[in-house]
This record gives sequence, structure tokens and C-alpha cells, in this order.
Amino acid sequence: MKLLIIFAVVILAALVSGESSQKHNVVWGVAGEGDVRLTRSFVKMGSKFLRKVQKVLEYSGKDGYVITSVRCYDQSTDGEGGYATLLRGGPGFKSVEINFKSQRGHGLNFVVDIIGKKSDGKNDVPAGPVLNDIGDIPEPMDD
Repeated sequence: MKLLIIFAVVILAALVSGESSQKHNVVWGVAGEGDVRLTRSFVKMGSKFLRKVQKVLEYSGKDGYVITSVRCYDQSTDGEGGYATLLRGGPGFKSVEINFKSQRGHGLNFVVDIIGKKSDGKNDVPAGPVLNDIGDIPEPMDD
């Protein structure tokens, strides 16, 4: 019986440590062939004692381009990073607004890539999934 309790505690500890080592990366949209990185932004904010911090990132667009993908990479690898929420715009639009919110007592550290293509004015909304969870940061796209 004692061995069973020890085994259960070890399994529970492994599950908890695996959960806490997750990044909070998120991708909206799908980048296609010929798409380019329109901008790269860094969202950083220090922590506040027992409080959450938040920051809104706005991208107003580049003339003649439409967004196909927005990629938010959490640089915190210990599971204590923040979360990104799409407020407006994004894939299929020329602009985007994203809210970043930290966990209580922690700061924010994100790299944001906005990917787009030349707009033809007709069918700018990309096909494919709208929301994908991703793992490690892929190789940067050529500018």
C-alpha cells in the first residue's frame, strides 16, 4: 500500500511538472507560399507583485497587403508566461489588435510575427484552420 501511494505521488509530480513547462504559443491563420513577414514586434512587461499585467499590441497594416497569419511566441519556457487574445482584425484583414495578459505575479515576454501577402482585393481571407497551437519557433521567413 505504501508503495502504491509513493507511485501515485511520483506520477502526479511528473504530470504537474510537465504542465508547468508548457509555452503559451498561439497562431491565427495560415501562411502560404509567397507570404512575407510584414512586421516583428516584441511585447515585454515586467511583473507586478501579486498582480496581472497586460498590454495591447496594435498593427495598423501596410498598404497593399492583407494579413494571412499572426504568430505569438511565448518566450517563457517554464509555463509561467502570459496569454495572447485576438481582439479584432487578423487573418483576412489589413490590421490586427492583440491583448497580452500575464499570469498573476509574472511579466510578459512575447515575439509576434505578422505574416501577409499582396492584396488582390477579391479573396483575401485565407483557407485553413483559424487557430493552431504550436511548439517551438520555426525558422524565420525571408523578408
